[in-house]
Amino acid sequence: MSSGEFSLIGTLWDPFVYSLQILFGALLLGFSQAFIFAFGANFLPRKILQVVKRGLDFLESVPDIVIAALVQMLMLFLLKAYDIELFRVASYMENKAYALPMITLAILPMVSLFKILLLMIEEEFTKDYVLFLKSKGIRKIGILVVHVLRNIMPTTFHHTKVIIWAALSSQFIIERIFNVHGISFFILESFTPMTIAASLIMLFTPFFFIFQLVDLWLDRSPESALQPDFKKQRSYNPLVFLNNLLYRFRRIEWKKLKPWKPAIGLLRTVYGYLKNRKIAAGTLFFLVLISTSVIYSVTANDHVDQASIVYEEDGTTIKSTPPHAPPEPFLLGSDGQGFSMLDMLIIGANHHQTVPCRQMF
Repeated sequence: MSSGEFSLIGTLWDPFVYSLQILFGALLLGFSQAFIFAFGANFLPRKILQVVKRGLDFLESVPDIVIAALVQMLMLFLLKAYDIELFRVASYMENKAYALPMITLAILPMVSLFKILLLMIEEEFTKDYVLFLKSKGIRKIGILVVHVLRNIMPTTFHHTKVIIWAALSSQFIIERIFNVHGISFFILESFTPMTIAASLIMLFTPFFFIFQLVDLWLDRSPESALQPDFKKQRSYNPLVFLNNLLYRFRRIEWKKLKPWKPAIGLLRTVYGYLKNRKIAAGTLFFLVLISTSVIYSVTANDHVDQASIVYEEDGTTIKSTPPHAPPEPFLLGSDGQGFSMLDMLIIGANHHQTVPCRQMF
């Protein structure tokens, strides 16, 4: 590595652009598909629509790392079985992967927005103005395109903020799995305050300006003039707020407080969340994965099996060379050096480090 001084922004600029290309491409793909699917789903029979909603609930509960692993396994299977390379599985040196990380990252934003749009469109169709338009003889497609979609756009925009932040957190996992040397790579590899601060400022600043411009446009739109301005109707006095806070603090009966009450309240809250099947399934998955990883790391000393060459039963005919396709010699196949992908996933669930290996023939 050559010594010298380098500009921090100049070093981070190319990875930053690479990450933004993947993120904006994924958001554009996911949001456009969500609108198309939501538009088409309103013309489906009610029974089929209920099946679609259940499928969305299931997809929304699947962790990002599982989706990325399944997509990679599918691409590797097509390559090994049929010699078909649809997309580049991972970036390597100058060969950057774009399509597959975009598609994988676009799945959860598409599912989340699709589900939200379905609920909002159903709510709009129960309102009086829709019944009035139907009585005028206007067809459903005209009501949906001209009136309903226009009315739900401001609310949809506010929901997309949460979806975008979720996509940003998912991008760290996606870039790691697909070996994308984007902005998250430099944040993790050079974990210094200056690098983190510069990376986060570069990453969040574009979204801040986009959100501010859209909010300004929505505030000046004709529909916003019909809505009450709650910000102007309410004013907050810091002194009044502080006096109310002190008054409530003095009224606390400290002698009657019991130290175990917060713990009981926390357990009740956790139990309430776990009653949700999606949250319980995700929590159970991570608990099993991390527990398996810890037990394996302790018992096997972070061992990763490696198979350089796999022979047939006769001991002379070569069956496969790295990277090995699943399920032999390993359940999830191997990387280019023959290391078991399953072992690396299990060990990597709780920490990242160099692990000892042994040859397996």
